[in-house]
Amino acid sequence: MRLTAGEIDTIVRIAQEVYGWGVEVFLFGSRTDDSKRGGDIDLLVRNAGEKKGVLERVRMVAKLKLALGDRKIDVVGDYEDNAVVREAMLHGIRLI
Repeated sequence: MRLTAGEIDTIVRIAQEVYGWGVEVFLFGSRTDDSKRGGDIDLLVRNAGEKKGVLERVRMVAKLKLALGDRKIDVVGDYEDNAVVREAMLHGIRLI
């Protein structure tokens, strides 16, 4: 996994601020492969409570960009039913 401990801590903290303590966050995509370089940060957010929508995802991305720098960060919710979510659930790395 190509995230530092500090980056993981920041992602976890911000996810909990936006979604609450019951949130789960999975890293998926190219950042899970140590043999690759670069790439955006792809995150799947699962919320045990009330399903959140686009506003929370935008808020999380904005906070992450402020904290981690202006990088390409994608956040998807598990309520979406598509191939990206299924792939993230199968092969993603759980951060929290």
